[in-house]
Amino acid sequence: MFYNEVMSFTWNLFILAFFAVFTVYGLLLGRNRILGILINLYPGLVVAEVAGETVHNFLSHFRVISNNLATSLFGTKLLLLILVTFLLTIKGEHSKSEVSGMLSSFQTALYGFLTAGLLLSSALSFMSESEKLSLFSNSNLANLIASYQIVWIVAPILCMIGTGFLKKS
Repeated sequence: MFYNEVMSFTWNLFILAFFAVFTVYGLLLGRNRILGILINLYPGLVVAEVAGETVHNFLSHFRVISNNLATSLFGTKLLLLILVTFLLTIKGEHSKSEVSGMLSSFQTALYGFLTAGLLLSSALSFMSESEKLSLFSNSNLANLIASYQIVWIVAPILCMIGTGFLKKS
């Protein structure tokens, strides 16, 4: 029983730290950059969901990769999500544009927080059912994040729309 409590604390602490890091990271990067990362997570999620299994099957045919690196479907999808998001953020055409106007630090921190939620809920959705059950038995917070995946997907969009109405022309 003590082992489960320690594991639960560890996963919950990791998740809370992940949210804290992305919230602070958003404040440090500024509104435009964290918003760019948040927007780029959506195509990353689509690519990971649509192409993840195909890429995983392709990579599993190479002995060098499968013997030296454990390639799971979860790992492949997570890697695709991060890779596409990173490449779009660094080299994407829209990443160069600057939006005029000053928004509060609260809104910037909110974008960082929502980025963490979208990234975590996406990663959790890539897990197999057995992996989810194992994690959820050790972390109520992970279960809560996964249960509200629709919120993590829709909330950033609603926040961006709402911010658009709040901006002065």
